[in-house]
Amino acid sequence: TFAGYHSLVWQLNTGRLQREYIVAAHGWIAPDLRLIDAKVFHIHAEGSRESQVTEQGKPSQTRLTTLGHYSLHEHPDEKISIIVVQIRTGRRHQIRTHLAHVGHPTVADGKYMPREQFVRDKQWC
Repeated sequence: TFAGYHSLVWQLNTGRLQREYIVAAHGWIAPDLRLIDAKVFHIHAEGSRESQVTEQGKPSQTRLTTLGHYSLHEHPDEKISIIVVQIRTGRRHQIRTHLAHVGHPTVADGKYMPREQFVRDKQWC
């Protein structure tokens, strides 16, 4: 409904509605990394629908809580962090873009990680 839509928009804009995600990311994310505050810009170029961190982007904040660090039994050199992510701004691909920006792309993310790593991830994930 019209009223429901505007109520939801109001909740999003005032921070009353929180979105929380559980994410598997590459590398061991330090527990003291609690906030990624970097502008995200979505590229609409032909054949490319990616977002990136750039000064031309819109303000974006991603809050992190590291739950644990793991190594894969079959691939002990592969380090994985399980994190809780909260976003306030909700930019397109914000979580994926921010995590790749700090060097911890999400697991099996074919758009924001090197192809070789994506192929390795698909063998176990």
